[in-house]
Amino acid sequence: MTDIKPMLIGGQWRSGSHAIDNINPSNTNDLVGRYAQGNSGDMQAAITAASDALPEWSATTPQQRHDVLACVAAELTHRRDEIGPLLAREEGKPLREPPTYSRFLRGTLCGNGGIGWHPSDRVSKSM
Repeated sequence: MTDIKPMLIGGQWRSGSHAIDNINPSNTNDLVGRYAQGNSGDMQAAITAASDALPEWSATTPQQRHDVLACVAAELTHRRDEIGPLLAREEGKPLREPPTYSRFLRGTLCGNGGIGWHPSDRVSKSM
């Protein structure tokens, strides 16, 4: 029996109401993993957690938000040899694509981290 991967909501791991199998679409005999699925209570908990986190996130500077996203991008890059094959299995992609996708994600995260700063030196408010 494969372990069920829980959901992370508001900093707490939750088992969900049931689980769903994630099957490799290019090899339907390959079970990538079993993942917890939420119900309406889990959805409401996620909405509440996001709403509760918004004031603190909104109070951060563009540089702080950039630093958080850059940290995520760096971790993706550091773990690309682990994450790439997993993405290939999960999405049914050829193995050569995930490293490119990892670089794309890194660029997207770093780029989005800088969006708060405009060329006019005007700072945009967070969401």
